[in-house]
Amino acid sequence: MFDYTASEVKKYIDVDGGLQRIRGNKKLYTRMLKMLLVSEEFGKLKAALDADDYDNGEKAAHSIKGVTGNLSLPALFDTSVDLMQQLKSGPADPKTASDFWEIWEVTEKYVNEVINALSE
Repeated sequence: MFDYTASEVKKYIDVDGGLQRIRGNKKLYTRMLKMLLVSEEFGKLKAALDADDYDNGEKAAHSIKGVTGNLSLPALFDTSVDLMQQLKSGPADPKTASDFWEIWEVTEKYVNEVINALSE
């Protein structure tokens, strides 16, 4: 079974914190994590960054920030805050954008693992 309490995992997904926000409802948390995986906001953010569309990029980053905060995804939350703040005043730093996508990739992997673990 996947150990979602490991410190390396908790950098990306704090399952206990996420469950606490919704009174321990594992089914609801799992459903919300599944919704994250199919969220259109990541595609919107990528399109906005590719097009240097700072306004829509900021909106997408803001949406992602809200969802990742509610789901207790700390690394992705922190990076989306950085990205959102940068896009408020112009282009995002390429390193921040790159970090965001790398963190998303790891977070996505752990989210899938947590979904499987909570569904057992």
